[in-house]
Amino acid sequence: MFNNVKNYLILILLLVSVGFGFANKSNKTNAESKIKSLSIELDAQTDLNSRLLSNINQLQSETDRLLKERQTISELNSNYKANLDRIQKQLVSDMDSIQTLRQTENETVRNWIDTAVPADVIGMLKYARTESDHSDGNQAAAAASGLSAALPVK
Repeated sequence: MFNNVKNYLILILLLVSVGFGFANKSNKTNAESKIKSLSIELDAQTDLNSRLLSNINQLQSETDRLLKERQTISELNSNYKANLDRIQKQLVSDMDSIQTLRQTENETVRNWIDTAVPADVIGMLKYARTESDHSDGNQAAAAASGLSAALPVK
């Protein structure tokens, strides 16, 4: 009887060992499958990281370009304001000079002020060169073109 029990125990141990062998093989197959799946996922994440890094670099370049453009615009605005202030001060000075001439007691100047400008002169002033590029230094032509409307006609 003891032999029978011993045989059964050996048979049970053998069956358990075989079962563990199959289970181990199944676990190994599952582990290999999981490793392969994780490897594919890692490759996909690496590719995504590369694309995101490229996008970040492009955005940084665009940000740098926009900051430089903003600085340029700021400098242009500052120059514009400085020129506008200079022109306004010159206008005030010129208007003061004109007012002084209008109130002068000098008879020669008074007669000159009251003399109407001939229509031919106004016609010439009307067609005077008005471009901002006065490479020949003729700033008077630009100023003259704006005077034609303000002068009295003879």
